[in-house]
Amino acid sequence: MLSCLGDNRKIFLADSWEGLPKPKDTRFSLVPSQFHGGEFRKTWDMFTVEYEKWRLFWTEKHKIFPSLALNNSNVLKGLFHQTLPGLLKSHTFSYIKCDGDMYASTYDCIQFLYPKLRCGGYIYFDDYHEFPECKRAVLDYMNTTSQMDHLRFLYSVRQGKQLGIFDQPSEMARAKYEAVFWRKPC
Repeated sequence: MLSCLGDNRKIFLADSWEGLPKPKDTRFSLVPSQFHGGEFRKTWDMFTVEYEKWRLFWTEKHKIFPSLALNNSNVLKGLFHQTLPGLLKSHTFSYIKCDGDMYASTYDCIQFLYPKLRCGGYIYFDDYHEFPECKRAVLDYMNTTSQMDHLRFLYSVRQGKQLGIFDQPSEMARAKYEAVFWRKPC
């Protein structure tokens, strides 16, 4: 998105590049988890190969984005609770996408980054309705703040090979809750 707008702000990519951690190795080891550790593993090399395919698809084949490059990205390798606190000292954010799947990763993402989200900025959780512990982590954090009434839901409807994303459910019988996001009030 930023590339399309000609915006050269820094982008931070935080991931272990080793899959989800074992729940017992997180700071929330007592919280029940559906995960065992290692799920969704994608090495940095695998990520960059996939990224390059999408870059070529969007910039050269369809010429939708002028450029998509990782050169203004900062990669933070490690678990969120180890890497994100270091960002708190010198950075603020206008958009945060938390894709932690499990309780510990989701809670760490929102706990460490939401306080640094700028007034009017957005936070987005794509797995809010996919994994119950992601939803529970968001709600647990939000219950400690007065932000609960700002949650907005996205719906998806599968149409053949295409996936439509809507802010209101269309064709309610086939609509599925997809994600949650909100704009930080000023």
